[in-house]
Amino acid sequence: MTDWRHQAARAVEQELAHARELGEWSLLGGLTPLPEPGHYSVDLRGRRIESDNLRHLCLAGPKGPRLGLAVPADSTRFTDGVLYLRVEGPVPVECDHVWTAALSPRFLLSRLAEGLRGLAGTSLADRLAAGSPDVVPSRGPTAAQLTDEQQAAYRACLAPGVRLVWAPPGTGTTSVLSAAVEELVALGKRVLLVSPVGSAVDDAVLALRPRLSPGKVVRAGVPAAPGLATTRPCENDAERRSVQDDLADLDGAEDALAVLDAELTGYDHEAFLAAGRRLDQASRLLALSSELIVIEEQHSAAARELEAAQAGLREARENWAEVAEQREHLARLTALASELEGLGAVGAGCARGRWAQRRNRRALAERRARLAERIEECAAAAGPLTPADLTRLDDELTTAEQVLDLAARTETELHTAAEALRRKITLTRAAGVATEQDRRFHADCRRLDLPSRHQQREILRRRAADTSSRERLRNRLGWLTERTLRLRTEAEAAAIAGAQVVATTLGTARSHHVIAHQKFDVVLVDQAAAARLAEVLVAVSRAAESAVLFGDFLQPGPLVRPSTIRALPEVRTWLTADVFTHCGIRSPEEAQQHPGCVVLTRQFRFSGPLRTLANNLHYGVLHCGSSPRRDPGPLAEIVLVDASTLGPIPGGATSWPLGAVLARTLAAEHARSFGVLTAQREQAGAALAALRDGEALGVGVGTARSCHGRGYDTVLFDLTCGGSWTGAARARQFGAAITRARRTLYLLADLATVSSASTASPLGVLNGVRLDQQVPVVGAHSLLDPAAVMPACGLPQRLDEATESIWLSPGPASPGPSEEVLSGLARAVSRGVTVRVMLPEGRGELESLVRDCGAIVLRTPTAGRGVVVLDQQVALLTATRPAPGDGEPERILVEHAGRHLAAKLSTGLRGKAVSPPAKLVPRQARRDTPARTLSRESAITTRPARSRNGASASTPK
Repeated sequence: MTDWRHQAARAVEQELAHARELGEWSLLGGLTPLPEPGHYSVDLRGRRIESDNLRHLCLAGPKGPRLGLAVPADSTRFTDGVLYLRVEGPVPVECDHVWTAALSPRFLLSRLAEGLRGLAGTSLADRLAAGSPDVVPSRGPTAAQLTDEQQAAYRACLAPGVRLVWAPPGTGTTSVLSAAVEELVALGKRVLLVSPVGSAVDDAVLALRPRLSPGKVVRAGVPAAPGLATTRPCENDAERRSVQDDLADLDGAEDALAVLDAELTGYDHEAFLAAGRRLDQASRLLALSSELIVIEEQHSAAARELEAAQAGLREARENWAEVAEQREHLARLTALASELEGLGAVGAGCARGRWAQRRNRRALAERRARLAERIEECAAAAGPLTPADLTRLDDELTTAEQVLDLAARTETELHTAAEALRRKITLTRAAGVATEQDRRFHADCRRLDLPSRHQQREILRRRAADTSSRERLRNRLGWLTERTLRLRTEAEAAAIAGAQVVATTLGTARSHHVIAHQKFDVVLVDQAAAARLAEVLVAVSRAAESAVLFGDFLQPGPLVRPSTIRALPEVRTWLTADVFTHCGIRSPEEAQQHPGCVVLTRQFRFSGPLRTLANNLHYGVLHCGSSPRRDPGPLAEIVLVDASTLGPIPGGATSWPLGAVLARTLAAEHARSFGVLTAQREQAGAALAALRDGEALGVGVGTARSCHGRGYDTVLFDLTCGGSWTGAARARQFGAAITRARRTLYLLADLATVSSASTASPLGVLNGVRLDQQVPVVGAHSLLDPAAVMPACGLPQRLDEATESIWLSPGPASPGPSEEVLSGLARAVSRGVTVRVMLPEGRGELESLVRDCGAIVLRTPTAGRGVVVLDQQVALLTATRPAPGDGEPERILVEHAGRHLAAKLSTGLRGKAVSPPAKLVPRQARRDTPARTLSRESAITTRPARSRNGASASTPK
């Protein structure tokens, strides 16, 4: 093992001793749904989290994936500090946080140290560590659509050895890389494409995809570009989503149950059923009454028929009785006739002798005569009645009896039915029938669909009470989530092993268990000047034939924390120095003269004043010319925003709140592609807070040092708190910031400071370009939202809006609160509002006035900031704006609504409380007694202020 490996490993171990260690899972933040279903975001801006730290992203509860339910993200991307996730299927309610199987800074550094100590037989890395790259070949293959300079870089990628390419921003690095990789793949070479900047890797992969067949190139790690945010499917995705659907139904049941409980408040389902039963009884009673009416009518008819039958029977009986005597005579006549008829037969059969016969004949004749006589008598007595008449009368009597029987039976049946109906009606009425109130109640319930909702609620209650089913689904989802992560890891490993081109970041390249143990024919490193030299050496050691390092040494170099170790010789050599400096390249001239370095000077991203500014700053060689590939690029505009039109900027301040407000205003106007860059971390934090209040999620925010590789159509570079901007390091930061703009660059600075800056400083260079190329200068006050600006005299009325707290820090040029402001503070205290006023030391009289109002006085060693924070929700910033003509500047208040900036400003307003506490003034005394008068210069006119809606606002009593 050579000496440089030991030295580089020890340097890494110096940083490793101060690095943070994380647990198995790390909480990233709360989940924010996006408008598109299934898409979410986590705002990580302002935190030291890179894509290298993210792996196995999951949605889980606040206790983490191991102690609760978890769902894996199906695709992710990390852009400008914002993590975007897509999840197929519904997300359980409790999974409202995002977790990652974190690759901690300590883990990444330990893998770097292990990689350095494990290097062996790496001639390319040895030559690079010695600072001796190979000579760039003067001849070789060429590629279409590349400039002459790019052809040289293209040949360097195809030739064996290790070489450098100085590629300032916008000089076509992606075009060279994509052309070279396409040719290397055609030659059967395996390529590792890495960069410390994830967006640079994404740009190269997006350029390669149309050139290579699917599967040839693999992007490992979490990308930044939307087109690369894909996750390889696995076999149990369908089952996992089905379980998610079932859990969502159960979770939805609870939510729906809560909604139904609220909707059914006051609804009595038993009362509804009872009213329904009474309505049914009323309907039944109505039907029974109608049926009874019909039966009664039928019974009346049957009774009448019965009476008629009875009358007919009586009449038939009377007719029968009237002919009773005649019937007897007819009966006797019939009997006599039969006897007469029988005499002849008897007489003929009984005579034996003549005498006897003669006697018998006489007797028989006498008998016959008597019988005939009697028959005549009977016939005469019977009168006109004939046997036929007798038969008719008998039939009539029989029929009348039958009709009476039928009528009696019918009447009886109908009477019985009517009595039965009456009993039913009596029982129905006794059971209760609906009233008009019942009808209205039942109708209202049906109209509001309350019964069906009640039934739905009962079903949901039974479903929600089924805890065993829920627990079974939860356990299954947990197992499926773990299996999904494992299968995805295996699928990614297989894809990497089978790909000819692996594109990823430097951190992922050394931490990924597959990439870290594979050899490649060619290693290409983009943005190499932004990476630690030790990282680049480990990447180069993966190459078997050639390695080419693209980068810009005039951009900020690698950042090593903590700053206390940067002076150590080993750290300075192997960590803080970039690869170009290590090879003796520190200026454009040295890059052009170095035999192992290709120089790209033709610039395609921007032109005009911006390229002139970059050249005058330190590049000096960038130029624009005709290109066979594309036009020279858009004409970038520089706009100098004079911050002094809003008043003086406090000297030595690390942040200027008005700059943050301007950032929010410009972000709203340039929502498509906008970035905010600052000189100080504190100013970046204030800008981020203001942008979060404006819900500007897609805006990049950071310092000039942290903007590697990311370009925006419009950039706001805040120079108000940047100090003198002298030295090479500050020039690099300045150059990095201005070259991030593609269309428009806003430079926020004090025009007087820019005009008086040294010509050798970045601000002096800016002033020179301003004078030579007529860079437009606009006042910062003109960029403010007019609706957010109000006269300063309206502050007392705004104080009356506070309900919880007031933080007040008078501006550095202000003598202190006026009488009206002090009265407003007193009124606030009387309402129970907590009032804190920050005052610089040595203002005893003013402290007394403030304490007399009942406010808490906090002493600060520095001048005030001109800030008022109301209820941690609204910030009022004191400023000025030029008056028409040559008048005195008008004092104004700039309102910013939002809790993020208000909280940040109030957090920064800290001081030492004055003791003993002030004695509160009685409310009536505050109302009647004016505060003590200050100097006339500090008094503010008490004319009525205009409220935000344009109406005149008066002080409430």
